[in-house]
Amino acid sequence: MPSTEDYDNHPGIWRNHVEALDEAAQAMRLDTLDGWRHIRMIKPASSLIKRDPNASWLTVGDGHFGRDGHILTQLGATSVHATDFSSPLLEIGKDRGFIGSCSLENAEALSFADNGFDFVLCKEAYHHFPRPYIALYEMLRVAKKGVILVEPRDENIDRGMKSATKFILRTLRRKRVMPHYFEEVGNYVYTVSERELEKFMLGMHRTSLAFLPLNDHFTEGLGEASMPPKSDGEKTLFKQMSDEIAKRDRQEKRRIRRSSHLVAILFKEPPASEMIKSLTDEGFRFALLPENPYR
Repeated sequence: MPSTEDYDNHPGIWRNHVEALDEAAQAMRLDTLDGWRHIRMIKPASSLIKRDPNASWLTVGDGHFGRDGHILTQLGATSVHATDFSSPLLEIGKDRGFIGSCSLENAEALSFADNGFDFVLCKEAYHHFPRPYIALYEMLRVAKKGVILVEPRDENIDRGMKSATKFILRTLRRKRVMPHYFEEVGNYVYTVSERELEKFMLGMHRTSLAFLPLNDHFTEGLGEASMPPKSDGEKTLFKQMSDEIAKRDRQEKRRIRRSSHLVAILFKEPPASEMIKSLTDEGFRFALLPENPYR
């Protein structure tokens, strides 16, 4: 298993977070506009929790003091184990009673047994991984029922009309280079698409996925603003964020622009009809893939 020091600048970044203990207190607050954002991203998992209240959950890449695991617990999950590539932040979360069970884990080489947890949640961490497909394979391996990804969408693959128009114009100008992004810590940003996840599942001989478009908007100051907003400044900030999300929702509905994020559930086995109905009622679209005829 590779050392954490082998992965770009992530260890140093996390050490800086550990040194800023006031940030720990801030990150563990969910009564802020930023906390509202993170609850909103994980809330689609509540359908799974309601249908399967005794299911065990694993979070992967849960770097901000186990916040994702804490939110799952708040949504009703009774068994949650939080993991991250660096343990100091998780230990702070555990020491302060923010989370319970936790451990240091490399997403590319999880130490758990096959089918060790019912569900695995990875929220906004997949796109940081150096080799995300290896990590996704590992998550599917340790999941008994399914993996839930909440990640930024690759709009260069999942195209809305706006993105498609830009692509055509670039092609006509012979500028067909697709944009690529890197983060300050050193990693390439792997955004996700429905098509790529479908191909991954077909390669693993799995045939059931569910997708939910999700729009998000981040701006500075959300972590310090109360939710519900109290001051005029906080109310203005919330309105700006809400208006931007509503705008993206309208664009998504009209296929002008695809959603900023994608919630994807990768089922290990085809779900029961009751689960399909529950998720469909919540706005999920099911992608039932073909069986491999040569297997």
